[in-house]
Amino acid sequence: MKKLNIISGILVAMLSSTAQAISVGGVELAALLDNVSAANGDFLNYNSVVATDIIDLTQIRSDLTDSDPATYVLSIDPAAYLDMGFTGTNAVYNGLGDDLALFFFGDNDTFSIQINGITNSYSPQTTPIPWTVTDPFATRNLTVALIELDDFGLVNSQAALEEFRVFFGDPSRPALSLVGGYHTQAMSAVPLPLPALLFVSGLGLLGAIGRKRKQG
Repeated sequence: MKKLNIISGILVAMLSSTAQAISVGGVELAALLDNVSAANGDFLNYNSVVATDIIDLTQIRSDLTDSDPATYVLSIDPAAYLDMGFTGTNAVYNGLGDDLALFFFGDNDTFSIQINGITNSYSPQTTPIPWTVTDPFATRNLTVALIELDDFGLVNSQAALEEFRVFFGDPSRPALSLVGGYHTQAMSAVPLPLPALLFVSGLGLLGAIGRKRKQG
């Protein structure tokens, strides 16, 4: 019966495993960024008033891995970039449709993202996010860029996106607010259809009954 209990536990886990949704400006996500490993160039944030108010990597990581869209970072350095990713149980995978969502404050900005050695450029869009923030310089709109990992050659849904690089560049200077993912490991796993689940359960039950008869 021990094997039957194990199989039953696996089936329950497959049926009940769901990722907790996170909503950012009406965009539903399964995970938020949890690591910023490196920074190149000088960065400012929402508290900066002058160009000398440079923040360190610890503050950058704190601003980008919280759940508050109003805490953002930006850089006026043309060579600025950040290395970041999703780790452990927060891992993000390739799935159907969009896979990543990068949120920025600012209009008509552009940025580049490098994944798997491939670099693509994007322009964030304001729709469908009705959100603004006022900093010492201006009132900015929250925008979002939606990324498909297929565009970077990541077609294996079982391979986690471990790290990627975002280039801020010049002259648009986008202010990065949050980064989220649509597909976590739990969501990317394809559950067995109900008939298959019942078949597996039946096999386990028959095996247990057979062993019991032999022992009897």
